Amino acid sequence: MKNPEQDFAKFEARNGVETIRYARAMVMAADCVECHNRPEFGFQGKWKIGDIRGARQVSLPVIDMAPIVDAATVTALIVAAVASLAGGLLVLPVVWRLRRTALEAGELARQKNDLADQVEQRNRSLQASIDAKRRFLAGVSHDLRTPLNAILGFSDLLRSGSLDTEIHKNQQSYAGYVHESGLHLKGVIDQVLEISALDEGGWQPNDQQVDLSALMLALRGVLQGSLHAASLELRITGFDSLPWLRADEPAMRRLLTNLVENAAKYSGGTQVEIEGELRETGELSLSVSDDGRGVDASEMHDLVHFGVRKDETPEEDGKSRGIGLWMVDTLMQAHGGRVAFSKPEAGHGLRVSLIFPSDRVIAKPGADT
Repeated sequence: MKNPEQDFAKFEARNGVETIRYARAMVMAADCVECHNRPEFGFQGKWKIGDIRGARQVSLPVIDMAPIVDAATVTALIVAAVASLAGGLLVLPVVWRLRRTALEAGELARQKNDLADQVEQRNRSLQASIDAKRRFLAGVSHDLRTPLNAILGFSDLLRSGSLDTEIHKNQQSYAGYVHESGLHLKGVIDQVLEISALDEGGWQPNDQQVDLSALMLALRGVLQGSLHAASLELRITGFDSLPWLRADEPAMRRLLTNLVENAAKYSGGTQVEIEGELRETGELSLSVSDDGRGVDASEMHDLVHFGVRKDETPEEDGKSRGIGLWMVDTLMQAHGGRVAFSKPEAGHGLRVSLIFPSDRVIAKPGADT
């Protein structure tokens, strides 16, 4: 062999078959030399390490790889198809769920937008109504005040006899009625102006330390006068033991006066009771109760709404426009309190309770703590 260090390979044809012949030189290694130089083999030690003893070779027919490659390709395609189908079956529910979630999210977003549009439209409508009411209150109040002042002035002159004219007694009495009606109308207009301020949130209580017992003593004559015309008796209980209250005193007067006048106009009963109570919760309650015809429980929550009273008849149209209790509720909210409606224990009439929070209750000076 010319190059015993390199392997030999060659393609050749044998009996019409393509064959590959492969050969490698047999080089004597140390263990081979020791074995072949033994005396019984008769070589007398002629073999040396590195000697070429011969060659090993093998001849094999060349196999056609095309069918094998084709079979492997088909197998790979089948495996890929099965894997794709299995993957599709696994992924399809996930994709379907994602698509359904996206559709639901889109529908929710549409509904949310529709609701937002409805709320905005409702807010615009409410704001327009509020603005219209404010304009009406302001306009009516200012338009009525100018002629009303003239009516009050001239009727006062007629009533007092200050003019240089002899006035018949009946005429003077009629002038007194005109003057009283004018004063009442002026009170209504002042109340309407207060409503404008309250409705716009521009009114805040001017807090003072109010002695409720002294307040009721000062109001007693005024309240009895309101009830006398309606043939109602007045009872006042529980005020001597009450603590003081941190509140706006003119507003307190308006609260109690409105409730008593309301009872005088609409109760149809025989008496009105004003009761003061310090509750176990620390809240302070001032209640005005009557024994009249009362109000259905289903209508109690509507009493404080601005507008015409539900029980108002054409004959009563001049008595009220339903603003008294609305003002009471608004003043109580400004004080952080609330208005509660119920039936008295006797089961007849109506009880209106003004409930002030405990943080407005003040210990009476000199009282035990």
